[in-house]
Amino acid sequence: MMKEFASEEYINHKTRFFSALLIFFVIMQHAVNINGRITGFSQSEGFNFYMQSFVSAGISIVAVPLFFIISGYYFFYHVQTFTFDVYKEKVKKRIGTLVIPYFIVSIWAFLLLYTLQHISALKPFFKYGLIEDYGLYDYVYALVIHPLAYQLWFLRNLFCIILVTPVLYFLIKKAGKGFIIALLVLWILFTEKFSDGILTTITFFSAGAYFALSRIQLPKLNNPILVVSSLLVWLSLILIFIIYSNSATGLFHYLDELSVLAGIFALWCLYDVLKISYNVHTGFTAKIAVYTFFIYLFHEPLLSMILKLLFVILGKTILSSTVIYWLAPLITIFSCLCFAILLKKYFPSIYTVINGGR
Repeated sequence: MMKEFASEEYINHKTRFFSALLIFFVIMQHAVNINGRITGFSQSEGFNFYMQSFVSAGISIVAVPLFFIISGYYFFYHVQTFTFDVYKEKVKKRIGTLVIPYFIVSIWAFLLLYTLQHISALKPFFKYGLIEDYGLYDYVYALVIHPLAYQLWFLRNLFCIILVTPVLYFLIKKAGKGFIIALLVLWILFTEKFSDGILTTITFFSAGAYFALSRIQLPKLNNPILVVSSLLVWLSLILIFIIYSNSATGLFHYLDELSVLAGIFALWCLYDVLKISYNVHTGFTAKIAVYTFFIYLFHEPLLSMILKLLFVILGKTILSSTVIYWLAPLITIFSCLCFAILLKKYFPSIYTVINGGR
């Protein structure tokens, strides 16, 4: 049977679909509430514990690596020769698409939390200290290095890796797939020893860059047997890791990383089958994909606020924890969508700047 290769338009549709799916995964990662996040409630066993662990610490963790792959791919897409002028133009563009949104949201989150912390009834909800007690270094740290809207670490790392793309370009051109394989091995073995997702950033951005620079034609993997088997491998690796994570030794420690690689492949294949059978890109996913970056920017600290409020309303029980785990992300996404649609309609220029020109 002849291989069918993905066209440029097909890949663009595929990455837009993944943007919608992966932003949901990111929010689910941040929605976990069993780890002592809520004062007076934590859980380390039972259905709710394993369910949240399976989704948030298993399925959803493919989101960040896939986002970096997509970012690396499009950064070098159509690049023939990576001259200094090309580099300078791309960095200049990313200041508008990454740096400006980064600081707008960082300042917004800082001011929002500062205001809320001055409401005496809300002070007990802030268990990690008050902004009014910050020194000068703390202000700089919270606004520039590690924003209170903690999801912004991805934009920070992405812009930093873009600054060193000439080095990556040289290594990819000289070492090719050997460089990517070496990075993947290092990532599997040592990712936990590197803070702030540094190794994840370098590895998967470089992988995306390699696919773009090598101009590999990506085949459509629309084989149902391949999809089912890859999904089973992925979900089995997650399940084994979650069940044995507390007592895992030796090679078990690497199941987490291996499940990410299996998940990326499984999802990539799954789209091809769904696209042909159900034309998956039409409808809701196509519409929400337009707003994924905005949802990413503003879902925290909104999600944390909604989550804590729901625990006050519903109480701190296992049942409420399960309900809130699914309900809080849905309310957050809906709220961000409404905010984005209204802002785009009535203040389009402001929306464009915040959304990085998207």
